[in-house]
Amino acid sequence: FWVEGCNVIDHDCSRSTARPQGLRRFKCTFGVSPKTCAIIWRLLLDSLEGSSKYIHLLYALTFLRHYVPESVNRILFKGIDEKTFRTHAKRMVELLAIDIEKRYEGASENDDVFVSLDATDCPINEPHTADGGIDPAYFSHKLNGAGVKYEIGLNIRTGQIVWAHGGVPCGRYSDLTLARSAFTEVLDDNEFAAADDGYPDENFQYPAAYPEKSGLLKAISQRHETVNNILKRWKVLSTPFRHRDLSFHISCFMAIANIVQITLESG
Repeated sequence: FWVEGCNVIDHDCSRSTARPQGLRRFKCTFGVSPKTCAIIWRLLLDSLEGSSKYIHLLYALTFLRHYVPESVNRILFKGIDEKTFRTHAKRMVELLAIDIEKRYEGASENDDVFVSLDATDCPINEPHTADGGIDPAYFSHKLNGAGVKYEIGLNIRTGQIVWAHGGVPCGRYSDLTLARSAFTEVLDDNEFAAADDGYPDENFQYPAAYPEKSGLLKAISQRHETVNNILKRWKVLSTPFRHRDLSFHISCFMAIANIVQITLESG
């Protein structure tokens, strides 16, 4: 991946003295280090087609990191045609969108709270109704525009991303409504999740209902803000999504959640 990436960014990888600069440029372009690329590739090995190449993963990472028109990627990748880039990038993104759940790691036998939950809104181009009007179902008060809502669950002891779900219209789902649509269904009996005051529900421990844990719960919420900010560094999640297929936005979000988790684990 180091050699492939250096070819893309026009860096002479044979010069050891220039390696720190090359690594910075590599991470700026692809969002992760060559080491993380190798880890991702190994995780995908069983799902890859025989024609898959290292450069195809770099296509996907570039797409997610920068979310620029394919005509720009054509320049970066030395004249590759837009359809080829789009085909390979989309296939790799969808392979990366694997499920994750490690909520029990680091827990003791008597624990009843394993996960903290928080939602984030991602901007999309304004969807329209059949009569040509703007669809209010997607309006996000956080964004003051159209968006889709996701939720992220973190292991409260290890900080790992152990739950990612959503892609629903912001105007139709509150944070709690989204949580009730799937997350609360997977909780064990007598298991709670930590959250902020936007989750007034018996399945959650939140500051208003648990004032004795208010300081801890607020600190956990701040950690979520950090993770959300890392996710939004990938421009496909912070730039209005221009593709009509919103199911592909879900694949992008899940892929990035996995990439961020792998990056956190690998350092």
